[in-house]
Amino acid sequence: MTRKEPITIGTLSMEQQWYAEREWVRRYSVLHPCFSRRQERCERFMRSRAESYMVVRLDGIDMSRRFLKNGLFHERFDKCLHRAVLQALNDYCADSSGSIMVMCCSDEVSLIESRPNALGADSSLFKMISVLASLLTYYFNANAHRMPWRRLGYQGGFDARPIQLLNKLEINNYIGYRLALYQRNTLTKLLRLKKVPASEIYREPFYNHIDYLFEKSVSVQDYRELSHYIQQPAFCRWPNKNQPWFHLQTLADFDRQLKLNQLISD
Repeated sequence: MTRKEPITIGTLSMEQQWYAEREWVRRYSVLHPCFSRRQERCERFMRSRAESYMVVRLDGIDMSRRFLKNGLFHERFDKCLHRAVLQALNDYCADSSGSIMVMCCSDEVSLIESRPNALGADSSLFKMISVLASLLTYYFNANAHRMPWRRLGYQGGFDARPIQLLNKLEINNYIGYRLALYQRNTLTKLLRLKKVPASEIYREPFYNHIDYLFEKSVSVQDYRELSHYIQQPAFCRWPNKNQPWFHLQTLADFDRQLKLNQLISD
């Protein structure tokens, strides 16, 4: 019997790469309490601060249950959402000279200023997040009924939360933190779809335990398929200027990949 060569990504085997991703997710997941506290403080602010980098995170309201209940991805939903995000920014930032980095993870959208004031200097935070949530909701629903392929069959809405970051390092950490949570939640859902009992997934000490999720996922799915889940979050820059959306090849190398695509500069 001929021995098969291991699948490789760069100089690492697929197995080695998977466990490198685990350590990356572990490192950024610990930032959750920090960014949660920051978000709670920012929600009490009335206006944005001119010297900070504003992030607006928009979340689909109950969309995961309706669009992704029985699967991890929904291609038509992604196309509809990606188009709606850029349409909303075209309206909201029509007079802005700055640029916005867009990150989509499932039904979650983060709009991240590439430089301060790209979303508006000294702006009312309540007005900013309410208008952006309304625009994204409007365009998503319009696209769901007007795009040439089969209708999605649902309507949906988005809520929005602000968070202010101080520098490019915090931007990198925020992106890593949201990607780590996306990966953790995706693996949890994968185990549920693979019929792992909820009594196991959602009980201590397994619930949201990084080692458990990565080890258990390998037992129900091969490395080649698991690598696809890492590559699902989508990024682009606004103004788009025909720059395509792109996907990360690995989480562990996300910082270099964002710089190569000119979304984050030194």
